[in-house]
Amino acid sequence: ETAAMFFDYSIYSDTYESITGIPMSMKNFHKAGRRTHILERYMNTQMGITAKDDTLPDRFLKESKTNHPVKKVVNLKPMIDAYYKKKGYDSNGIPTTATLKSLDII
Repeated sequence: ETAAMFFDYSIYSDTYESITGIPMSMKNFHKAGRRTHILERYMNTQMGITAKDDTLPDRFLKESKTNHPVKKVVNLKPMIDAYYKKKGYDSNGIPTTATLKSLDII
């Protein structure tokens, strides 16, 4: 979110407008991006993607000795839970009905 605050998306919304002729406010541009992301996730879950597919390479999860000064593995579960909550997914990584409705997907 912090990086997004400093990124100038106007070039993309201006490009969209120049190609389609449809004006796109920054708010609508962000909503369209979120809608696309959530729709893609929803479609993937319908095709069999599950929470077990949201992972990192084994090196991050199992190797206890790394170059990191703390030398421990990544505790992925709390990160996944926080990510799902932030995105509006249920505990299985599926977008909730409320999330889908808020973006006019269903």
